[in-house]
Amino acid sequence: LKNYIKQIFFTVISSFVILELILFLSGQYLLWQRRARESQPPGIRIVCVGDSHTFGVGTSMQYSYPLQLERLLNLNNYNQRFSVINLGIPGASSRRQAQELKSSFNSNDAKIVILLTGRNNDLEIKQWGNTSLSNKITYCVGNLRSLKFLKEIFFHKIRKNTQQNSNDIFAYQKEYVDYLNSYLERIRKLCRDKGANLVLLSYYKSSYTAIN
Repeated sequence: LKNYIKQIFFTVISSFVILELILFLSGQYLLWQRRARESQPPGIRIVCVGDSHTFGVGTSMQYSYPLQLERLLNLNNYNQRFSVINLGIPGASSRRQAQELKSSFNSNDAKIVILLTGRNNDLEIKQWGNTSLSNKITYCVGNLRSLKFLKEIFFHKIRKNTQQNSNDIFAYQKEYVDYLNSYLERIRKLCRDKGANLVLLSYYKSSYTAIN
């Protein structure tokens, strides 16, 4: 029985490690493709920053909104070339999006930045400002690609603590707003420093009061 349990444990752990490696390498390949495209002559350069909604999860890459936007701009403007760069990363928090935009600005400037942000922040809000070891471990485990991937496949989003009183909800909303405003200000500053116009998008029928 012990050997059987050990085999199961080893199989499960190995599967998680392999899945994590596959997802990591896939992500790196997509980022490599993106950076190769960024190095091309841009014309008027527009950068779209966001999460899976921007990346185009649920459809093929050719139908992501940034690529459709680029096609429409170039179709309707004969004398000017547009290049729309997709910086969307599935599951990316506002912090990760700010980092990605800064990295992009280090390589190229942009005339316009289109930002869709606010989701995927729950885990970071709980960790934000808390430097305890247990909290850091929880944060690192929660950010494993394999766990996020399996969660998306097998589980619907469950709203916990639905019986929270109004004071608890207000406190969480305040944390959410403080976190979001902190990274929005970083992104605004990045755009101001680079002379880029910032356009904020909203999620379709979003129920996130703090984001709205």
